[in-house]
Amino acid sequence: MNVSLHQDITTRLLSDYAFKEKQNWLQQGVCPSCTKKELYTHAENPWVLRCGRLDKCGWEGHVKTIYTDLFESWSKRFSPLQTSNPQAIADAYMQHARGFDIALIKNWYTQENYYDREANAGTATIRFAVGNNSFWERLIDQPSRFGKKKARFKPGGSHAGTWWQPPSLNLTTVKELWLVEGIFDAIALNHHAIPAVSLLSCNNYPEQALSQLVKDCATNGNVRPKLIWALDGDNAGKRYTCKGVERAQAAGWDCQAAQIPQPTKSKHINQTKLDWNDMHQRDRLQPEHIEEYRYQGALLIAQTAAEKAMLVYQHKGTRSFPFEYHSRLYWFELDLDRYHKQRDLLGDDASSLNEEEKRDKALAESACVTEIACCHPQVLYYQANVVTDESWYYFRINFPHDGQAIKNTFTGSQVASPCEFKKRLLAVAPGAFYTGTGNQLDQYLKTQMTDIKIVQTIDYVGYSREHGCYVFGDVAVKEGTIYELNDEDFFDIGRLSVKTLSQSAVLHINRDLTNYRSDWLDKIWHCFGAKGLVALSFWFGSLFAEQIRGLQKS
Repeated sequence: MNVSLHQDITTRLLSDYAFKEKQNWLQQGVCPSCTKKELYTHAENPWVLRCGRLDKCGWEGHVKTIYTDLFESWSKRFSPLQTSNPQAIADAYMQHARGFDIALIKNWYTQENYYDREANAGTATIRFAVGNNSFWERLIDQPSRFGKKKARFKPGGSHAGTWWQPPSLNLTTVKELWLVEGIFDAIALNHHAIPAVSLLSCNNYPEQALSQLVKDCATNGNVRPKLIWALDGDNAGKRYTCKGVERAQAAGWDCQAAQIPQPTKSKHINQTKLDWNDMHQRDRLQPEHIEEYRYQGALLIAQTAAEKAMLVYQHKGTRSFPFEYHSRLYWFELDLDRYHKQRDLLGDDASSLNEEEKRDKALAESACVTEIACCHPQVLYYQANVVTDESWYYFRINFPHDGQAIKNTFTGSQVASPCEFKKRLLAVAPGAFYTGTGNQLDQYLKTQMTDIKIVQTIDYVGYSREHGCYVFGDVAVKEGTIYELNDEDFFDIGRLSVKTLSQSAVLHINRDLTNYRSDWLDKIWHCFGAKGLVALSFWFGSLFAEQIRGLQKS
């Protein structure tokens, strides 16, 4: 690790987590999730912080996401090294921000610059050649200055139908080829001897590249590789994984999938989405981890509910369990008596089936898969109002059709009874039937409510003294920072999760200071005159005084 970067990280870690230095380790730090003194990291390479309470907490975080400001000004920190290495800034980013071995990826990229006129700012970039005379480049110096533009393609260039592949990778000799979204994800997998290419976006089906690969394999007398679709774990990535597998199989390709299990939002802290580069930096690309990712991918692309259920049973060995398939809720149950009878019958059969095939056939004959809901009700979090002592469970209900998901609340009594749950489900989601038993509902909800996230609520809009922030309909403000409402209808403000229940006051708040208008004062003057302006000034003065008193009390 770079000396100055290491010093900055260590200083903050010791201050923020109260670590104790012991030989080559920082230990007994305060975990931000469970607050126990079980946090640790390596002293010389403090990249990943981990909680030692693996069964009860297991939190981990990368310093890149904890101290984002230390990983944004690459030109400022490393430009002096360009006298001996013209690509010093790009190399530093690839090594320290992405965890790559520079020797393995030499000449795969170039260091460039980009200036954005709209933002009136420039940055160093890392550029990769892609497609037909095009490129993709990552903006690395304070990318937040450019809004949502963290990377860009060459204007007018095209990458549709193709992919980016590591220059040293010979695709005609590999047995499996992993297809991922980002270039950094492909590089990360190749660091672990997993051949991978980048599609550059989840909806880019590489038809041209696959056709060329078929020709190259035929020319060299090699068999075409198996495709492992390993796109991101968000909704878009999952959807296009299924579409890609279906389309590639129709074209004659042997396909499988791989998925990274995404961290759940616990009651303690929110964790960001993880990709293959993150897994590389967390040392989670070992054979045992890859096996789990393949299992998750198999679940995603299972052709039927019964096939998915058998995958879960063979992986976990649980005799009965609820599961979701294509936005419907099912129940799996294994009839052991029937299984043993079928196994005995197959054991006497002198067919060509081996023991594993006989077991699978007996399982298929004795397993029962039943639909218990024609939708997928998912518990998002528990929300409470400490003032009124009221609480609810906030659900998202997805449908197998193209209809929009519905989000609404369920009380404790409504989730405790299958009859009340069915009534509430029908009341908030048209056509959503629950037909399962009380035990099946308990088993399903219990797995979702373990360590459930808690969101605090207020029943008004404006300043909340209890939470120390302003909460409006779609925006919140705390200590000068603006927070947007997330897709689960609450505000993530550090360790605070909060929302308003008020639907009466609809405010349209301008967040662009350049659009501020000052002509409102002239309009008040013309409408009310001097007396009206004085009255309004007194009213505003009393309002601000009340807000200041509230801030002082808090």
